[in-house]
Amino acid sequence: NGATSYEIETSNGVSNVGSSLTAIQKNLASGTKYKYRIRSHNPIGGYSNWSEYAYTRTLFSAPHNLYVNKIQSRSIELSWSINWSASYYQIEIDGTIVRSIGSSYKDTKLYPCSQHKYRVRAVDEYDQPGEWSSSIIAITCPDVPSISCSSSSNFIKLNISKIAGADSYEIIADGKYYSSSASISEFYHNNLPANSSHSYQIRAYSRIGGWSDWSYVYYYKTDLSICYNEWEICA
Repeated sequence: NGATSYEIETSNGVSNVGSSLTAIQKNLASGTKYKYRIRSHNPIGGYSNWSEYAYTRTLFSAPHNLYVNKIQSRSIELSWSINWSASYYQIEIDGTIVRSIGSSYKDTKLYPCSQHKYRVRAVDEYDQPGEWSSSIIAITCPDVPSISCSSSSNFIKLNISKIAGADSYEIIADGKYYSSSASISEFYHNNLPANSSHSYQIRAYSRIGGWSDWSYVYYYKTDLSICYNEWEICA
């Protein structure tokens, strides 16, 4: 086009870049929007008109404070510090990238006691992804156990559902804590009054995934005492 040199206008002013078709602006702030325009020059025709402005943004720095907000048996919730200039975020989950609009994400459809790796980056309005955060690893907890009941007049037997990956169980019986091996599927609450109500909760523990959530509260009642003749007073 006959140009022998070019001038480019940046946030630092106008610079002559000679006949080079590239220019580099250094020492910019991360995640910041900049605009540029250019014009050509030759000794005969002088300067051309300025071009239209071109806009771009430097890449975002890595998001801060990526952490696990909540862990359940089949989901993991993540949060990180919000970048108000970001259009959206990309989260890498075990090598697969997904998209999130806000500064949190819930990873679902997971298996109990399974390990997962996460990192996140911000993306601008030009779909330019920024730097990745550091990776974090999280492990889902066991499923919540359930219990059913068999009772007599002076004891209640709890039948414990078997939970995959569990190493032990913890039971609250009328406010008192008891531990049980995962190999034991029954728990006896003995020496109880006849026709009395009792409350129970249970949770599972895994050396890999830690504690499950507590179950809801179960309420069971002992049976009435059996009277062997019409003169016996039932307790």
